[in-house]
Amino acid sequence: GYLIAGANENSRFLGRILRNSGIEVILADTSKANVREAQRQGFQVYEGNILGDSVFDELDLTSIGKLMALTSSSEINTLAMKYYGEEFGEENVCRLISKKELEMRDVDIPKNALFLGEVDYLNLAQNIRQHDSVLVDRCSDNEEYDKILKKHRSKIIPLFLLRGDEHPKPILKELPDWQKGDKIAYLPVNAGGANNLTEPLV
Repeated sequence: GYLIAGANENSRFLGRILRNSGIEVILADTSKANVREAQRQGFQVYEGNILGDSVFDELDLTSIGKLMALTSSSEINTLAMKYYGEEFGEENVCRLISKKELEMRDVDIPKNALFLGEVDYLNLAQNIRQHDSVLVDRCSDNEEYDKILKKHRSKIIPLFLLRGDEHPKPILKELPDWQKGDKIAYLPVNAGGANNLTEPLV
């Protein structure tokens, strides 16, 4: 399952995709408003600091093995990566990039940056507000990926790789090695893209 740092709108949106695929999800936040809204949406929520010493005593992480750091604070996201990278393994933790990383093109984007390292917290939130569900398209190779890009004027946020019966895998800095039968869950960046909904996932 996934521990998601943050119970904000981004976390709830992505958490729903995972939860709808049968994955256990725990959202963690110190904001009472975020915690309340996540609970109202049926999420398991930890109200507190996930970087605190007591978190492993207070939170049952036996069925949780992955972290997505989605808070609006790049500092917390980076610290959470270090903290849980030791617990879960570096290959099982990922985070949103910061506004600074997005703007400074000469910065090395880490390999476990989410969504090709092309969106920060605010970009993602703005696009989620425009689309209440993700789009899903077949994507067996780079050619099909290019067709999806073309359909949306080269502007999409690739979120998850969907492969057979496997759990959705977040798309990181590099696109995955596509296989026959793969699908991609994504958000179009242009507001008009919502009409192309092929398969609601959320």
